[in-house]
Amino acid sequence: MQKILLQHPCIKLRMRKLFFLIMAAFGFFSLNAQSITAAQWQLVDTSILLKKDLQSTENILKEWKTSSLRDGHYYDAARCYSNLIKIADLRTEDSLFFRNSACLDSALKTPGLPDALQYCFHLMQTQRLRQFLYKVSSYTRMNYNVKGLAVPYPLMKPEQFDSVIHLHYEEALTAALRLKTDNNYLPLWLIANTEPFLFRPGLYDIVISEQIQYDTHYKNLDYRKLVETAKNRELVRSWLSMSQDGFMEVIDSLGDLKTPLHNKYFIYSDWMFRHAADREAAYYIETIVHKELFSKLQYELKDADSLYEIYLQKLVRSPYGAVRATGVYQLAGLWHTQSGNYTTSYYRSWMTSFPASNGFNEKWRLHNKKALDLFLDNKSIFDSFGVLRARMLNLEKQIRDTDYVVSVEENNLPGKNILGQAKYKNASRIYYTLYSVQNNIPRKRMNTGIPANRKSSYMSLKQA
Repeated sequence: MQKILLQHPCIKLRMRKLFFLIMAAFGFFSLNAQSITAAQWQLVDTSILLKKDLQSTENILKEWKTSSLRDGHYYDAARCYSNLIKIADLRTEDSLFFRNSACLDSALKTPGLPDALQYCFHLMQTQRLRQFLYKVSSYTRMNYNVKGLAVPYPLMKPEQFDSVIHLHYEEALTAALRLKTDNNYLPLWLIANTEPFLFRPGLYDIVISEQIQYDTHYKNLDYRKLVETAKNRELVRSWLSMSQDGFMEVIDSLGDLKTPLHNKYFIYSDWMFRHAADREAAYYIETIVHKELFSKLQYELKDADSLYEIYLQKLVRSPYGAVRATGVYQLAGLWHTQSGNYTTSYYRSWMTSFPASNGFNEKWRLHNKKALDLFLDNKSIFDSFGVLRARMLNLEKQIRDTDYVVSVEENNLPGKNILGQAKYKNASRIYYTLYSVQNNIPRKRMNTGIPANRKSSYMSLKQA
């Protein structure tokens, strides 16, 4: 097989020869779909990302797809379908977006389709439809209404589109419940959510995570309705500082507030219930709900930060590693953000105006030190959570780095001092130079071809 592929005319280029030699070294051309390795998939993903050797990659994926379907390795087969659709997108104009993925609609109508393929195809279709919502405006949708579409997606109204997406999520959840999770292989490539799982997810977890991300980022739910009345405002305030056990008991009460968020929090509640036997996973899911509630209402409630800080302090003392790591990560991040309030701003622009003050707000003093000490005291807990560890190391670097910023007011009077403010951090010594400003010296001719203007608002600087 390798000999036949090397006879392809496009292999004359040196880089492409190297590409195939590397793939051969990994056993890339083996049709034994029982063990398609992560390295082999990475080479395919790289080829598609760089738009290189697409024809050869397509041929290999078709062979893998055939052998995977034959041997019953349906997750690998679905991944082949996904990559073949991506290659078709790269080769065709945007208007053929839905025609390129028409195979998913056709396959889902096939009687007796294996549950694993149903699961993957339904999730792939949700990602496809979400991608369309993200990239296409309502003014250009009709350009995608090409002939031969089994489902007229471009003609759908937003509420119809939303119903179709949720239908696919429900079908994927149904398929997940029929399937047994194989801990040796999970279709993690189906996860588009950028937030990491701090527990090993199952098939059900992948779908729920994707559905919640869609509801959060695409449906634009208005969280301000949660605090429209004084009664609701006090209720939500109590939730922000509530313990995990207490919040898990009252989460269904969000439905009593008569808002569109009820369905979303019902999904969260069901997700936690599914992990009733795994307390660490259930408590970690609760942290996701709590964080979302805080982030959406942070600027609607004046004391949201202090209330949420009480909750995070409880997480830091949790006996569960994933929960404790989450608490340390969020609390350190919150303190680091608040440390910026220690000094007052001296900058004015046409949009904003801050009172000129040289004072310091002692309330936020040493917050960066608190954040750093918290991380160092709990550093070992992050050994099991690589993604959070990398983020915390980056936060440590930001705190320790030297920083120096000078800002001046935008509007100044002729002949008067130009007021400004210097902010510095971790600087043991600062060097500065004094300049005098003169507005009667013509500005030097620049490469733009614009003649210098003596009356220009630009001012030249001359060292004193």
